[in-house]
Amino acid sequence: MGKMPPLPEPIKEEKPKSQSPLLITLAVLAIVGIAFGIAGAMALFREQGKPAAEDVVLDFKHYKIAKIEDEPIYVYKSEYDGNYQLVNKDFPEYVGMNRDFEALEEFRYDDVVDYEEYKAFCEKWDIEQKFTDEDSNYAIVSNYYVGSPNTTAKLAEVYEEYASVTIFYQVSSRGVTADTTGFAIIVPVDTDVTKVSSISMYTETEYENLKKYGEIYDPSYYLMEDKPIIYLYPEKEMEVSVKLGNAQNLTVSYPRYEDGWRVLAQPNGDLKDLKTGRNLYALYYETKLEEAFKVEKDGFVVAGEDSAEFLEKKLAILGLNDREKEEFIVYWLPKLEASKFNYIRFATTEEIDKNTTLDVYPRPDSVIRVWMSFKGLDEEIKVEEQKLETPERTGFTVVEWGGSEL
Repeated sequence: MGKMPPLPEPIKEEKPKSQSPLLITLAVLAIVGIAFGIAGAMALFREQGKPAAEDVVLDFKHYKIAKIEDEPIYVYKSEYDGNYQLVNKDFPEYVGMNRDFEALEEFRYDDVVDYEEYKAFCEKWDIEQKFTDEDSNYAIVSNYYVGSPNTTAKLAEVYEEYASVTIFYQVSSRGVTADTTGFAIIVPVDTDVTKVSSISMYTETEYENLKKYGEIYDPSYYLMEDKPIIYLYPEKEMEVSVKLGNAQNLTVSYPRYEDGWRVLAQPNGDLKDLKTGRNLYALYYETKLEEAFKVEKDGFVVAGEDSAEFLEKKLAILGLNDREKEEFIVYWLPKLEASKFNYIRFATTEEIDKNTTLDVYPRPDSVIRVWMSFKGLDEEIKVEEQKLETPERTGFTVVEWGGSEL
């Protein structure tokens, strides 16, 4: 955390013959200061930013400031090389549907604390205490995400200026399950520092997508199987290997998929990842489709307001137990209720296998794969009612569910 250097020149679309230092200063503050406040702007120039080409306004060591339609965009480049503590955290006690998050709100920080409060924060949330300097203050930026199995934060830069510290970070929270995860960034600061401001950043990929498509995802991202989740129920404790076909199409996985997953599975569905030792209840992934689903001649047309009752009945026919049905409905219900009507169809095993095969060893006695595709409608359409069959669910059972929006 160094001293503030001279203000760098911003990029100019046209280069006049001369510019006064005052105009240069005002131009930089106009780009950055208006959007994020003068205090935040001061922090940006504590190191010498190098002007870059095209739409990049300032290019720093660990991040850059770009602009899209005159709006400043902060883009993460690399990890901060100063002294700090970063924890990506699971909250196993906050898994499930009937969760009371009032206490978890105390984990949410954006503040500067003294040593005793930092120590208490670590003890309360079971975080290893890295720092022991009792004469230092500590800036803490932390948050949690309900229903996400995978939260990863990265710290790009820290700027101290007088009584304030600015923290630049990037966080990704992917997937939707019953899990709760979060992150905490802790930075030791001078005792005269009493305020912290935090700036969340985009990844380079998100930035490029914003330029091309106006959103952080490539539109082809939506042509995917959404939230496939796999449950394993062996008859006795055993090590189980799970591999997916077309693994090159995976866009996200948890735990990280590396030539398959290896877990220790219990009859009640509890899992332990043998690579990380992490306790799980399911395996999660998202993947691009090899062959897109589409509206077929058969299926169901369901009013949005009737979606919950419809899913309760059909998922029972398709072999899901109460917990699996609940997680399926909790994820898909908001999407279905957003439309007046929905065309809904459940893919056959053959159709599912064309996109992603599922190989489990030891071989299970029963495999249940439920894939729902749907399309929101303003008016009802006529389709043949799809005939559903109830699969056998005996012995070592593997259950998977997911879906996609057409």
